[in-house]
Amino acid sequence: MHYPEVIVLILSYNGKHLLDQAISSYSLNKYKNYTIVVIDNGSTDGSREYIENKYPGVKVLRTDKNLKYSGGLNFGLQYAFIQQKADYVVITNNDVRADSELISSLVEVGLTDKGIGFVIGKVYYYDQPDTFQTVGKRSDPVNWNAGHIGQGEVDTGQYDFVSQRDFCDDIYWLVSREVYEVTGGYDTEFAFQGEDFDWQVRAKLA
Repeated sequence: MHYPEVIVLILSYNGKHLLDQAISSYSLNKYKNYTIVVIDNGSTDGSREYIENKYPGVKVLRTDKNLKYSGGLNFGLQYAFIQQKADYVVITNNDVRADSELISSLVEVGLTDKGIGFVIGKVYYYDQPDTFQTVGKRSDPVNWNAGHIGQGEVDTGQYDFVSQRDFCDDIYWLVSREVYEVTGGYDTEFAFQGEDFDWQVRAKLA
């Protein structure tokens, strides 16, 4: 079986207290061809030194200053897709605890159709691990981007199938290299909030 190269990009700004769980959970993923990269977005809490000492197998990319959310991730995307020529990137936050099948499941769906640019999965509330935060977003005829699907629902298997969504949140998602090459990643005008929606709109138009 072919396993495309995946780079997991964990964005962190002064989030040393969160990194153990994020790094450890992604490290336990069963996918056979991936690396973990932490983008230290100008932190001042010793994050880089902490990661380098405790997780020598994790690459740290450090920015000189806080480039905000979209800028920090673009820094990592350039490394992953331009320098390393990865096939896919999993963009994720430092407060995410990932299931061990997450990468494998995202890639499996991404490979089914070249027209798929972004793949997400279920997102649960941290303190309510059986309750959804989101499984995608609805569209709206006026605002385009509407509310979360599944929010507040207990998981009883009602979303155990692959489905196309109009929009989704980038709490974590798999992104293909083609989407990056065509769109250029995040628009840094959206420093924090709206950046994922904007990127999806531009990808749809392309």
